[in-house]
Amino acid sequence: MSGRGNSSDRHSSGAGARATAGAGNSGSAGPRRQRQGQGPPRSPQRRRDPGRGADLVGAKLRGADLRAASLRSALLIAADLREADLRAADLIGADFRDADIRGADLRDCLFLTQAQLNAARGDAATKLPPTFTRPAHWS
Repeated sequence: MSGRGNSSDRHSSGAGARATAGAGNSGSAGPRRQRQGQGPPRSPQRRRDPGRGADLVGAKLRGADLRAASLRSALLIAADLREADLRAADLIGADFRDADIRGADLRDCLFLTQAQLNAARGDAATKLPPTFTRPAHWS
């Protein structure tokens, strides 16, 4: 029994030490962050630059030059990509559900799938690689 008591005492003193250490640092962490020019930590779901896994849900990218951009696993749900240039863009795993790609240039893009096109909204002006079929629901 005394062995368990000692073990318990060690764990509780360690927890107290961690709580004390955390409390002592909380006042200095904020000013130190501001002095270094760092703002508050960013949410891991939102990223500034398009890239691997970028959260571009509802993004307004009409007419954007995205040639050779890495949009791997990007969330492009309901994004406005009208007339965007996506030639040579890496689209592996990109989510195009309800993305507006009317008039966009998708020729020569990498890893485009028919399922991605089927999930998007396009039109007759959308430029596709010759191996793909224009979905019937496009205007």
